[in-house]
Amino acid sequence: MERAANDPEPPAPEADIDLLLENLRFDYTGAPLHDIDNELAGAIRLAMLAMGRRARADLAALIDDELATKGRERVLALLQQRIKAQSPATWLEWIKQACPLVDGDVEFIGKLLARLAPREQEQAAHRYVAAWKAAAEAEAQPHRQANAGRQAANQTLLPANSRPMATGSTRQPSTTTEAPSLPAGVRMAWTIRVGDKRLVMTGNPYTREQAQQAAKARWPDADVEVVE
Repeated sequence: MERAANDPEPPAPEADIDLLLENLRFDYTGAPLHDIDNELAGAIRLAMLAMGRRARADLAALIDDELATKGRERVLALLQQRIKAQSPATWLEWIKQACPLVDGDVEFIGKLLARLAPREQEQAAHRYVAAWKAAAEAEAQPHRQANAGRQAANQTLLPANSRPMATGSTRQPSTTTEAPSLPAGVRMAWTIRVGDKRLVMTGNPYTREQAQQAAKARWPDADVEVVE
């Protein structure tokens, strides 16, 4: 797991943030301390996500002081600055907290996030998680939910001209002859062996590992293998 900038510790469990939020909301006697609304709590959680325990405790102490002297808006602005300065690895860790990624996903997401500006990384991460959850929830068969989420979410990171075009009864002509620009190791088509048959799986960008996962989800009882 990646480490946060200036933090020698690995990221601590996310559940530890709940205790820090509780300590910011109430003092040791249980009396109300600070009013932490959902927006502020979300910013605190995101800023702390990739930190170790010591760094989180230091940030919680700073938030406590700032809320007591300068108020909510000053703290929110401070947290947003820290969030925007986070690296692609931090946003990747955030995505991993929300979605069950395989190794191929991690490499694919990391490469594409690294190409984006900090603010765009934040937006891309939120789009990815939202697309994953929406597609997984829409899939009625539980064993296919992760694959459905993966397909929908990975498409949100691709350039618009390389995403599969939605069509109705009439196929729309392509407006460009240029091949889609995909990261190394990602392809739009893979040949899959299913038992003694060979099939071509197309329509979604996959690494080899993701293609294997998708094939297993589609044919769970068959001997499947990505052959090329």
